[in-house]
Amino acid sequence: MKTCILCIALGTLLFIGCTPEPTKPAAPSAEAKSAPVPLGVAPEASAPPPVPGAPAAQPAQAASETPTEEPDPGDGSVTSYNPDPGLMELQPVVDQYMSDTLRNPKSFDEIIKAGFLRQVPPAPKGKKYVIDQETFTVKLVNL
Repeated sequence: MKTCILCIALGTLLFIGCTPEPTKPAAPSAEAKSAPVPLGVAPEASAPPPVPGAPAAQPAQAASETPTEEPDPGDGSVTSYNPDPGLMELQPVVDQYMSDTLRNPKSFDEIIKAGFLRQVPPAPKGKKYVIDQETFTVKLVNL
């Protein structure tokens, strides 16, 4: 019995001793030691060197310069590029309703009556939330 315990202990020590050491991460470069990047912000990539004779690259548009709305097409279609907080709240509720009931909702009233939502959040001025009956996604449309 003592021999069996001794063999197990020796085998365990041999197994632990023979495992490779974890590799250490490479030392950070001089660029990596610069100012820390806040969470949720992608670090800026350095641009490749310019090619001789090639036209100069146009600078990328800053995030604050991106348009938030496209021109109104007049047909009640979606006009928002940026996710609306109401859309971000309503879509998971619609998905949950469909998952739990195995039915496609025709309106938010159906979802409210089923107890999945208390009320539809207020939409931005001149718009309303609807459930697209083809894709069953929540959309923000013009009134």
